Amino acid sequence: MIKDTLYTLVTRVFYIIGKILYSVIVNRALGPVGKGLFELIQLAPRSSDTGLLLESIDCKEKKVIQSVEQLTEKIQPLAEHTAILLNGNFNHEHDIEGLLRSLHSTLPRSGRIVVVAYNPYLRWLYRWANEFGLRQGEQPSTFVTTTDLDNMARLSNFEVVRTR
Repeated sequence: MIKDTLYTLVTRVFYIIGKILYSVIVNRALGPVGKGLFELIQLAPRSSDTGLLLESIDCKEKKVIQSVEQLTEKIQPLAEHTAILLNGNFNHEHDIEGLLRSLHSTLPRSGRIVVVAYNPYLRWLYRWANEFGLRQGEQPSTFVTTTDLDNMARLSNFEVVRTR
């Protein structure tokens, strides 16, 4: 009984600390992304995605779509500054280059892609966070290094502007 209560208390404390750290990290890393954007569209969020990341980025219009095909309908024709948010999509996608090519053919010339990907060297941390309830969802199956990302972006006619 005491062991279960202590476990619950520790889990809640870690959960609150995790949420605070997440908020600080997101605001520091992705805060500037939304400043010049007119429209931010999150593509195919994972079932365990709570939408916290999308909410944390400040921009005028925010939308969620489930497939690239819906993208042509959702992008406003005169929107000069549109970005597509891929939150963890690369870590569960087996054809990243194909995804990037389909996005390239759909996005306007001024469009951008914002990729949030899991670090391959922190796999143990994701497993631990799942066990303590700080994170939900399946473990990432694909990890992309910076070199891989640069190569896939170049093959898909994109350019990596900044990595963190």
